[in-house]
Amino acid sequence: MSCQTIIFLAQTHANLWNSLAVPQRDQAKSLYTMMLTIKEVRSSEAFHPTLIHESEPSRQYAIESLADRDDIDLLQPWKRHLYFSSSLLTIAAFLAYILYFGLRIRFTIAAQNANRIVYPAAWIFIFIEIGVATPVLLQSLWSVFVLKPRRRQKMRLKGDMAPTVDVLITCCGEDDDLILNTARAACNIDYPANRFRVILLDDGKSGPLFRAIAALHEQHSNLFYRSREKKSGVPHHFKAGNLNFGLQQTWSVKGQVGEYIAALDADMIPQQDWLRAILPHMLLDAKCGLACPPQLFYNVPPSDPLYQSLDFFVHVSEPIKDALGVAWCTGSGYVVRRSALDEIGQIPVGSVAEDVLCSTLLLAEGWRTAYIHEPLQYGTVPEDYGGHIKQRTRWVSKTPM
Repeated sequence: MSCQTIIFLAQTHANLWNSLAVPQRDQAKSLYTMMLTIKEVRSSEAFHPTLIHESEPSRQYAIESLADRDDIDLLQPWKRHLYFSSSLLTIAAFLAYILYFGLRIRFTIAAQNANRIVYPAAWIFIFIEIGVATPVLLQSLWSVFVLKPRRRQKMRLKGDMAPTVDVLITCCGEDDDLILNTARAACNIDYPANRFRVILLDDGKSGPLFRAIAALHEQHSNLFYRSREKKSGVPHHFKAGNLNFGLQQTWSVKGQVGEYIAALDADMIPQQDWLRAILPHMLLDAKCGLACPPQLFYNVPPSDPLYQSLDFFVHVSEPIKDALGVAWCTGSGYVVRRSALDEIGQIPVGSVAEDVLCSTLLLAEGWRTAYIHEPLQYGTVPEDYGGHIKQRTRWVSKTPM
């Protein structure tokens, strides 16, 4: 392991209260703040000289707890109660399926005996229905048996004392205005400007985009443009390759190398408190290698006929995985600890599902992953059926690249 983080509880709530002056106490009555002293301990062989050195004084991060649940903005209390009643509904559905197939088989056999004939088509349809229903039922039953309350709070990192972060934005041929909106939003997040850098990784080599980013750099000195060279016949590994190129560039662009790596898709606009919401979960858990928020979309049609909102994955499947400590990386908006990424070498290539593969490899190395169930980024879904089919095919194909 290249970096082992030891977390000490610096002060109890009582000590913090006693250290405040009387006017400050009045302001702090509604504020629950945990002061953490986080000491980075690195072996002499394993750290890069531009990162925090072992001899550097311990740092203190102020973390505020806003609510007992991180999903308070997404799930109203009545929805949460209905969610926990789903176990009874799932069992009822399972029993209904058994009754249905039992009756189908019984009546098919009865019809064959009565007419002294075999109905092969009826049996084919029965087996097809069973084959379709089985995965759904197993998924539902699995959800019921692992269903348990999540204990993840809604927290915020406060003040200017913050870890360094490199934000990587990947793009390849998207509309320049869409990419620039994401770049501007990333530069304007609520985070100390000297503690994060934004690197736009353009696989499309857009000249107008390069000039636009150069103009924005005049306003945001921590914004940079990079584009890699793709050689004919040499695999470039698409998004994973672009991210790995970006990781190499973090050592050469101006500024301090980030202790954490954050990634955004070109169309995913982060909310202002994006990093302040995610990082506390990693600062409080030294073994949390990756934390990610849901991907939410602002252009989903009202009826959502193609199920583009991914509500089941966002509000059911991922929270269940998080309760088990095995949340999947959602592909955009995530933050990964650089030392954890060093252990698996890089962003994994060989699959278009590099996000899921990355979180899986981190779990295999003993790291934990976290799902922050808050609305921290918003993007767009394909606006036509062809684009929707292309996107979903890419998600499920996992074709080696």
